[in-house]
Amino acid sequence: MPAGKQPRPSTTRATGDRLKLHRHHLRADGRDYQVITLRPGTRARFSTNR
Repeated sequence: MPAGKQPRPSTTRATGDRLKLHRHHLRADGRDYQVITLRPGTRARFSTNR
């Protein structure tokens, strides 16, 4: 393994060469936000409790 590389945890899965994302700028309630979303057609899924 190359120096500086950590092994992947057993719970991770490869999603191909790269996970392609979109970054959107949104303004809500007078505040600016940067929102990261998956590109359409991406087979990977993520969830959060926040």
